Amino acid sequence: MHKKLTLFTLVLLVISNCLLSQGKKGINFDDKLSWDTIKEKAKRENKYIFVDCFATWCGPCKMMDENVYSNAELGEEFDKNFISIKLQMDKNPADNEYTRSWYSIAENFQKEYHLVGYPSLLFFSPKGNLVHRGVGYKSKEALIALSRDAVNPNTQYVGLKKNYKVGKIAKSKDVNALIDIAIENGDKEFAEEVAVKYKKDFIDKLSMDQLCTIDNLIFIKKHSNLVNSQDLVFSLFRNSPSRCDSLLPGLAKAVINLVVEKEEITPRLNYKDPRLTNWQLIGSNINRKYGKDIAEKLVPNARMNFAFETKNWKEYANLKDRELLNNDFPVNDSSLYAWNLNIAAWNTYLVCDDSTVLAKALSWSDRSMQILSAMKADSAEQYLDTKARILYKLGHISKALENEQKAIEVGMRKAQKSGGGKSIFYNEFSAVLEKMKNGESISN
Repeated sequence: MHKKLTLFTLVLLVISNCLLSQGKKGINFDDKLSWDTIKEKAKRENKYIFVDCFATWCGPCKMMDENVYSNAELGEEFDKNFISIKLQMDKNPADNEYTRSWYSIAENFQKEYHLVGYPSLLFFSPKGNLVHRGVGYKSKEALIALSRDAVNPNTQYVGLKKNYKVGKIAKSKDVNALIDIAIENGDKEFAEEVAVKYKKDFIDKLSMDQLCTIDNLIFIKKHSNLVNSQDLVFSLFRNSPSRCDSLLPGLAKAVINLVVEKEEITPRLNYKDPRLTNWQLIGSNINRKYGKDIAEKLVPNARMNFAFETKNWKEYANLKDRELLNNDFPVNDSSLYAWNLNIAAWNTYLVCDDSTVLAKALSWSDRSMQILSAMKADSAEQYLDTKARILYKLGHISKALENEQKAIEVGMRKAQKSGGGKSIFYNEFSAVLEKMKNGESISN
């Protein structure tokens, strides 16, 4: 009898463990310990620490939670090698006591590690020192690769950075790789420092023939902000664009436009008194130096952006309308154009209360959705949300409610098709809909 009970108990334990393992899903983020206790635990267990620095309003952060962190394979890998925590970087009235206890830590992280975007993914050694980092949405595969670099002393970003500073990384290929890694790690300041030095010490000393290689042109493409009109590479782009375009189509024109805007337009913008900005003189100077085509391409767009930045809403709206009239975009190549229209409408909604300008923004929103419809694409929930918010600001309450409800439904349908639960915008859009129903402000 005793043996039977023992066997029965073992069977129950096996079943229990199986059920527990089946129920376990994704990364196990600790939500009880303090930062000091986590560091002590990491040192004691000789484990690295993974910190997901996120914000509650961050779309990519929500996508990581829903699509990446929940993956069982990823969870197994991370739980074996890391103590993982989620660090909320913003503050909300509804935050619980544990989240509030981390406020000061979050502030210190922001200052000490110079976080430039969310999610910021930080990796610490068992001794509690930052050794690797990443920024932005990562797929499961990309996050696994990032984590493996984090535990390998030969690929840890902090170590690579130290090696460069003591002259151990000097070859062209290695320097370019380091720049890419710095950007990937969100360290734009260091990436810029290395790129400036590389351009000065290497690129600027090449002849025209030597410049025209795919590797050099890729560097210029990534760091075109460093080019000026006195550089040999600028002369190459102006005088022999076809040589460059055969390797990287469109690069010559893009860099020329960027340099002309940087040198001929930006320094002449008067933000203190926008009326003193002489657009006619700017246009004539560009026309004289670089030709009519470049002047007609750059000046209207720069003028429109300047109007937006200086809150001259009526001029901005008129210039935007003129841009739409002067550009006939083919329907089968218009998805990016539709998105840009939606962004223009959204940005106007965020900062402008002028009903005349908002009416124009509504027309841009309508056109963006017409393009999607003509392409037989699903109406994206963000497009519907933009339209709903503009309608609400204009006082068209019933239409606003209708479109916000549609935005939620479209998001839910897409989430269900991809096997998910709720859309990443579900909570935000639902809160907006509730405020609309109650007649509250949705400006925030």
